Amino acid sequence: HADTGPAARALVGPVYGLGPGRRGEDVEGAGLDGGALFEKGRGIAAGENAAGGNGINRRIFEDIRNIGVDAVTMGNHVWDKKEILEYIQIDNRILRPANYPEGAPGNGYMFYHLKLPQDVTIAILNLSGCVFMQNLDNPFHIADKIIPMLRGTTKTIIIDFHAEATSEKIALARYLDGQISA
Repeated sequence: HADTGPAARALVGPVYGLGPGRRGEDVEGAGLDGGALFEKGRGIAAGENAAGGNGINRRIFEDIRNIGVDAVTMGNHVWDKKEILEYIQIDNRILRPANYPEGAPGNGYMFYHLKLPQDVTIAILNLSGCVFMQNLDNPFHIADKIIPMLRGTTKTIIIDFHAEATSEKIALARYLDGQISA
């Protein structure tokens, strides 16, 4: 496996349900599927189903942050816990899909900085699919619009694509091949 920089060491995984892992007492699997930590406790977690399979709330978001996660991405359940509507506007570490309608609360992408042997900036872009899901802006078009802007700051771009159809996931991966890191 070729190491393509910091993104090659990143583990991205969904967080779901209740349990000690989410509180950081036993990170080895409890509450974390696939691992959400990387490089000195830093990471990205898909928090879409963290509150019993339906969205996320502030307490669960803080639990996830306390175990070292830098960003929490969401999907079609982003608004299931109504309290997130206010919180997502004041904390840019919770990302809603960027292809939600213009004016939707929150952000669809963010940058964060890692202190490795050299400083590294990583961009995270959150997108949602449309097949078998709600009718949103085309994720391919939104990626075309946002990725050039992200590349103006960093070449290390990670996308969390929340989608139901495997064919749509594969199509986006092939479409963006060479433009993103993961």
